[in-house]
Amino acid sequence: MRRTLSFFLVFAIVISASFFDATVCSAQGSEYTGAEVSGLYAGKYHSMLLTTNGELWVWGDNRYGQLGLGDTTNRTTPQLLLRDVIAAAAGGWSNYAITSDGTLWAWGNNEQGQLGLGDNVNRSSPVEVAGGAVQVAAALNYAYMLDKDGVLWAWGNSSYTYPDGSRLSSEPRAVAQEVDRVVCGGSTTLIFRGSSLSGWGGGVSGSISEDRELTETAIASRVSSAAASSTTVVYVDADGSLWQVKPSVKQKLQGSMSEVYASETHFLALDRSGGLWAWGTNSYGELGTGDVTDRSRPVQVLSGVKLAAAGSGFSLATKSGGGIWAWGDNTYGQIAGGDNRYSYNFPHVALSGSRELEQAAQGEYHIILNGELVKFDVQPINRNGRLIAPLRAVFEKYGSVSWNAATKTVTAVHGTATVELKIGSSVAKVNGIEVSLDTPAEIVSGRTMIPLRFLSETLGAVVTYDPSERTADIAATEQSIDLTAALREKLVASNVRLTVELEEGGTGTASGIVINSGGLILTNRHVVENAKSIKITASDGSSSKVWEIFYVDPDMDYAIVKTDLKLPAAAEIGRSGALRIGDKVVVCGNTDTGSSVVRTGTISSFGYAYGGSFVCSVQATQGLSGGGVYSASGLVGVVWGGVDGKTVAIPISSIVGKIESAVDHYGLK
Repeated sequence: MRRTLSFFLVFAIVISASFFDATVCSAQGSEYTGAEVSGLYAGKYHSMLLTTNGELWVWGDNRYGQLGLGDTTNRTTPQLLLRDVIAAAAGGWSNYAITSDGTLWAWGNNEQGQLGLGDNVNRSSPVEVAGGAVQVAAALNYAYMLDKDGVLWAWGNSSYTYPDGSRLSSEPRAVAQEVDRVVCGGSTTLIFRGSSLSGWGGGVSGSISEDRELTETAIASRVSSAAASSTTVVYVDADGSLWQVKPSVKQKLQGSMSEVYASETHFLALDRSGGLWAWGTNSYGELGTGDVTDRSRPVQVLSGVKLAAAGSGFSLATKSGGGIWAWGDNTYGQIAGGDNRYSYNFPHVALSGSRELEQAAQGEYHIILNGELVKFDVQPINRNGRLIAPLRAVFEKYGSVSWNAATKTVTAVHGTATVELKIGSSVAKVNGIEVSLDTPAEIVSGRTMIPLRFLSETLGAVVTYDPSERTADIAATEQSIDLTAALREKLVASNVRLTVELEEGGTGTASGIVINSGGLILTNRHVVENAKSIKITASDGSSSKVWEIFYVDPDMDYAIVKTDLKLPAAAEIGRSGALRIGDKVVVCGNTDTGSSVVRTGTISSFGYAYGGSFVCSVQATQGLSGGGVYSASGLVGVVWGGVDGKTVAIPISSIVGKIESAVDHYGLK
């Protein structure tokens, strides 16, 4: 019997909140009051903050009861969990806190004994673990407690033999002596003795023997701050130098730093003036750079920062003026403080603290043009309630800009519109017609600053300003798609049909996109992961078997496969970061009968899974999985499923790095 491949469906679930009430906390009806923050903690998909008055607040994912509120219901706003707390730590799906009497509490996932309670039973409320604690640290499935005598205790993951010769279990056991501080992340553990840093695990060279025994290995001296993932150690030395250490490479990144933070895939560092820097993986915008491009070296993303935390695909920070800033993945409400937007790829005020949001964002404006954060060397300024911004930084994304020094006049051209502005004048010319300005153009630090709303709306754009986040969102006019016969033929030629023989029997038909004439095909993970064999058929009728699956993403529904077919009609990669609601797109793929389809539609919404997928009005049908979505700029998405009968696609901008890796791997051009 022939079997066709099914689409994944996406559902929005609204969950009501409830609260935990225990002797250590009375949280019924509590609402975060904006008390000063003394600690930030980021788990896998949940967050915690500790205030200077000892209150521990929690929000985000709660599937294992890791919020400690007595249930497994997610929260998108902070809930008060414990009082009288002096220290805390967030593991993957488990949490820990120390109260002022030295008692260590734990709650959440306990499948590998990571709560230290002698069993493997999850807890949805805090449970006492031990006394005499002064510090706690946690990673995905293990944790450490440092006691008042400098003894380091550990429990959880039993994969390794520790320096004392023991394997961890669900009960705490001593693994090191004379320790002053402990830090852990991924499979790496770091310990301080004074300012000397040593450790063991995946990120520490020479610390794992052939029999998987972990041995303590010296890393550096005169260290002030350190953090780690499973493969990398980052630390700041006494001179303020930021170092990145992998088992085979040690690299100085930059100077004048003070603190470092790490998730499994990205890193944050705080400089001595309060600037926050980020680098590493950026699939969900967790670096806060306004895009989803990975960075190998630190990039500054925020100023005036006191504390930060790095979670799985998201980041948190607190400023000296109060409030929590957050960015990255928000699938479980772990960053947004009650806002249900899917994610942010730049820092925004999630919680205002004790100050007005306008004040908390003082001096930091964000200009978003068609979904992308515009970078400025001179920051936008508020002049009498009007936002003025460097003309060139914004307008060159529309068209061209020229400057006449003699007349102090700037001319901007976009399509059929020509705008002339003279510095200091309250009158501009649009195609020769005078238009009044409520704020004249001016020069600031060598940059021509112009009223943002006037420029954008003169050129047919829509500007939405959110004063709570000091963010101006510009939706600029995009070129429409003229679906000519030639374009239709070109799209079909860059599309292939995949006939899949499934492991459990039956066959299915799906789509694929030619991304390189050397035989690379982009399709879905769910198309290939359970395939016994895959046959590729090109638009000219030629066919061949897939001979290698180069890349299958474990977290996003796409895959890259290789065939020996000669495929000259490769899709041109476009910029999906420039897409906005209402843009026209074309979807090209196959039906379950194998025939090609080319359908036009518009972008209707953003914010579903897999890197912020977008939805378009094209009907979702079987066989279309792995098909391409095209805008006027080229290929901007790969179809992975449907919702309410509409097509859902992953933005190409989220996976373009993997495409480039595949091309490089095969030596293709």
